[in-house]
Amino acid sequence: MKRRNIIKTLFLAGGTMIYLPSCDWSASNISHAYDKLNIAEDEIIFLKNLGEVIIPSSSDLPGSESLALHDFVLVIVNDCLSNTDQEKFMEGLRRFKSKVPIEQNPREHGEDAVSVLQQVGEEQEPALAYFTRTMKNLVVEGFLKSSFYMTDIMPYAMAPGGFSGKVKIEEDDKINIYG
Repeated sequence: MKRRNIIKTLFLAGGTMIYLPSCDWSASNISHAYDKLNIAEDEIIFLKNLGEVIIPSSSDLPGSESLALHDFVLVIVNDCLSNTDQEKFMEGLRRFKSKVPIEQNPREHGEDAVSVLQQVGEEQEPALAYFTRTMKNLVVEGFLKSSFYMTDIMPYAMAPGGFSGKVKIEEDDKINIYG
């Protein structure tokens, strides 16, 4: 019986050794996570800069780039949206990119990007409107679900305490309404 256990352990260890190298999710390999989108590297840089325009970094808050929200947006679009929505997103991204050149300096062209984000109407260009709406929503959602937000800004309790129906909420209290 000990031989069976030894052979089983060897096969399990061998399988684990074969599987482990494929579990690398470092920054250099994250682009493989959104392979359905057929996105170019310059478009990824554009999304990173656009996210930084939507949620800029400041002295006390990290911005979109430092939280890697562009990766969050691309993974959600790749994994959770239908093929037609992915095509609309990519078409809108390419149209937005042709309107606002923020890949050089997002701070310089940030106002142009914000004005385009606010002025796009559904009836004018539906793909561009879909892109701007989806991008804004996913960047904000990624920020609200980031570990920085959940630990440093809002108090996150893994196992909440009991229910108290009468709690006076002061103006400066931080209340986590998301979890």
